[in-house]
Amino acid sequence: MKNAEALDAETGDFWDGSDQTYSTTGVQYEPNYNEFRAAPVTVYENSIVYNRGPDGGIAVLTEQQLVDGRELDLTLLQGTYEASQAGTVSADVSSESGQVRTVLVQRSSPGMPIEFSFPSDLSVATWKRLLSEELNGGFVTRVSKSGAEVTVKLQGNDADGDPISYRLTLPAAGLGTDIPETTPTYMTDVSGSTSVPEGGTRKFVAEVRNSFDGPESGVKTSASMDGTFGSDSVTCSTRTDEKGRVSCEYAAPNNVNSLTTVEVTVQFDDGSPDTEVATFEIDVQNSDGSGGGPQQGNFLKIDDGNTNTKPKAVDASANGVYSAAEFGLVNTDPNQQITSISTISIDISKKGKKPDKLERQGTNIEEYDVPVYTTGNNQAGYINAQTVALDTTADFDQKPDIDTDSGILVHLNQFQKNNGDEIDMKGAELTVTVEYVVNGQKYTETETFTLSDTTTV
Repeated sequence: MKNAEALDAETGDFWDGSDQTYSTTGVQYEPNYNEFRAAPVTVYENSIVYNRGPDGGIAVLTEQQLVDGRELDLTLLQGTYEASQAGTVSADVSSESGQVRTVLVQRSSPGMPIEFSFPSDLSVATWKRLLSEELNGGFVTRVSKSGAEVTVKLQGNDADGDPISYRLTLPAAGLGTDIPETTPTYMTDVSGSTSVPEGGTRKFVAEVRNSFDGPESGVKTSASMDGTFGSDSVTCSTRTDEKGRVSCEYAAPNNVNSLTTVEVTVQFDDGSPDTEVATFEIDVQNSDGSGGGPQQGNFLKIDDGNTNTKPKAVDASANGVYSAAEFGLVNTDPNQQITSISTISIDISKKGKKPDKLERQGTNIEEYDVPVYTTGNNQAGYINAQTVALDTTADFDQKPDIDTDSGILVHLNQFQKNNGDEIDMKGAELTVTVEYVVNGQKYTETETFTLSDTTTV
């Protein structure tokens, strides 16, 4: 397999776009009857079964299972098996790779889509027929053959130019003898980096896998910390369990004066290549507020469209002028709620005229009736003022919150010059700073983004 890069950063230490090579074979049944002459040979290879007649003719008996939309099931057959006898023969098939994980992969770089190759006795024309549904309207762009090797090339980008992700599984079945043993190949994070209040504890999990993405049990592991306080600690299980996992717990010190990041490294063997290491960043929070004002936060991100919507310039007056805006704020922490957002500051960078203020319009559309309005799962937030000056800090009259792993939409209307002229915001760059509270601790965070899309309400 070529050019396949994992979406997960730790798994990407192994699935990094470089060539990954595996051994696979087929099996054939050749009957030898006294009365039935010229019986076909039945062959299994690369997920399909077919008959090969004495004249070389091929009759395919099953459908291919390698590609189904964005699902890639590249089941391997390994080992050596031979039997010849009258009557029934039982062949034991084992799962050598274990319970393999599905890995999300995409093309490693523009112009280099994922492709995989495999040996086959079937012609390229036969494989094109087998993959016809995937070639016509699916995600397979090309099927070719060189010598005995068939190559399948996958679509790299969608219509918007974004990389297409595929769900890859690589189970390995063993048949007979000479079945190669699996070995620990890479470590990945299962429950990732997170945050913890001072004096608290946080559990996290890493997993050791073989080259088939299956878990490896009984692997000796160790852990270390960087950036510690001296009074904190991390403890981990010393060997992976039956799921290939090592469980760790970090205990934060009782008191810190500011948000501090601790890096915990879990590894197997000597951790020499990056593939043998999983790194977790844990933010220790100053939850009692000691040490001064708001800390720098890293809970938020601007929604890229996966939670609600991409940032947009908005025509809220249906007059063809995109003088309003909307964007999403996402709480990326899976464990902690943002209990309130208290202030917001907005700075604008754009070509041409820049706005000076947000001016209340009093429309019949609730989200655009006031200068700043937020919608989400819980309480709406708003600033109920006539004017909000840009590049200054404004207090929310009703403070919004954001659930864990959730988001809110922020609506802004109307961007104007001080003389009342509407300003079209298409393509404008916004720098937004908010102050918010998590577990009683105040944080401030700044995000910069572009209003690259438009919409009319």
